[in-house]
Amino acid sequence: MKNKINYFLVVSTLLFVVSCKKANDTVPVPEPVNPTEIDKTEVITWKFDSFIVDDLNVKQVFPGAIFTIRENGNDLEVVSLKDKYTPLPITASTSLVGEINNSFKDVPSSEKIAAYAKSLPIKNDNESLAYSEDEFKDYNVLKYYLSNNDDVKSVFEKIGITTSTRITKKHAAYFFSNHIKFSLDMNLPTKTELLSIADVEKINTTNNAYYINSVMYGNNTLILAEADTDYAILKNALKALLLKQELTPAQIQSLSTAKVTFYARGGSEKSFIKIAKGSEEIKAANKEFEIFNNTAISYPISYSLHSVKNFTLFKHEIKVNMIH
Repeated sequence: MKNKINYFLVVSTLLFVVSCKKANDTVPVPEPVNPTEIDKTEVITWKFDSFIVDDLNVKQVFPGAIFTIRENGNDLEVVSLKDKYTPLPITASTSLVGEINNSFKDVPSSEKIAAYAKSLPIKNDNESLAYSEDEFKDYNVLKYYLSNNDDVKSVFEKIGITTSTRITKKHAAYFFSNHIKFSLDMNLPTKTELLSIADVEKINTTNNAYYINSVMYGNNTLILAEADTDYAILKNALKALLLKQELTPAQIQSLSTAKVTFYARGGSEKSFIKIAKGSEEIKAANKEFEIFNNTAISYPISYSLHSVKNFTLFKHEIKVNMIH
């Protein structure tokens, strides 16, 4: 009997050891891991037939100004030809309705056009600014809304972009508005306007010459924000800020982690570019932004060009690798 008991003890011990060994040899099943998000890039083509004014060319943008244009990939080299011809008077009319406004009839210059624009009965407020909004991952979106002008480089520098244009926080939202208050449009020049026939032949033999036929006045504004918060909360926080609504605790928290870029081209000579971090800085920058957009109109925000040779509209396209 004792032998049987010993036998069963031995067998039980062996079974216990084997079962423990099997348990110890079993590789634990890892918890499922969410796949890392991989950025997708796509080549986007954007086409422009009007162009946003920037800090470098603002004094050169007025109806009747003549340039030679060279396209180098996405970049435009626009060089004034003011020393290559004798300017003649032009006739330009505003798009304003309901008011009696005399047409501009004179030899054009930046100073004369600015004085003419200031004389127009325009209410300087931004009450009617209507923003479109969307989510983004790539600061290259600036190139579309600024028609890839020189201000893009200035904004990139202030943001701190050197190589990658990808956002660095969890989500990002932008708000954009292009509010045209009025335009100043040249009539088709006669033989005694813009420049002489002799000058037309002279500059067209060596230059791809275009003249500014129309300028637009108003506000071109762009707000780009990124934060470590949900997109919907960030978007609604910015919307409440722009509408002067009281922010909820969640919206205040969202802005506390945010970096916001304010950009505007309005009636002033210089563009408004400001980077703000944290809710208090953002609120303060927004007040400056609003004041800037109420500045009296002196300079245009955008322009279009026609060929000196055949009056066709100038168009330009760029190709950009966009992160989605």
